[in-house]
Amino acid sequence: MPFGKYRGVNVEALPEPYLLWLLENIDLREPLRSAVEEALTGETDPPVGISNEVKAMAKQVIDSGYRTLAQRFHPDLGGRHMDMVNLNEARKWLKERAA
Repeated sequence: MPFGKYRGVNVEALPEPYLLWLLENIDLREPLRSAVEEALTGETDPPVGISNEVKAMAKQVIDSGYRTLAQRFHPDLGGRHMDMVNLNEARKWLKERAA
């Protein structure tokens, strides 16, 4: 980022609300405008604000389905609490992007 609060920070590392604010309020020149748009559309890897653990869990949700994984990860059924937390975060992330 060449200016402002996040001067010197890679666009991919900027918080999503700030990226949205930039597009709505600042007349950005190329290539910065394209970089901001790419960061918002999820073309960056990893997606802004999503940990690698949650991203990996999201892939499993897509492949296997939430219910199948919930039976495996639910603490009441012998799974680990953090695995269930990550599964729920992955499901939330997918639903937000599918909306």
